[in-house]
Amino acid sequence: MSDRKARTAAEVGIGAVAEKGRLHTRNRNRERYDLRALIAAVPELKSYVRVLDHGAESIDFSDPRAVKLLNKALLNHYYGIKN
Repeated sequence: MSDRKARTAAEVGIGAVAEKGRLHTRNRNRERYDLRALIAAVPELKSYVRVLDHGAESIDFSDPRAVKLLNKALLNHYYGIKN
């Protein structure tokens, strides 16, 4: 089990950007995904975005369709890859 403590919305503040400290410092996704920009890149992603109990938006990472659309949106948004 990881010794890293999960941070709650109260700890980071609703709408605050929690940094993912274990990722490389130049990784574009050290902070939460900009889901609005990703939805603009791939509108189908919108139907998989949900508001979590603590108010943050996310997708269900156990749903392969949601993860595939998220990856498609990331590739489109950051690298201009359409297909």
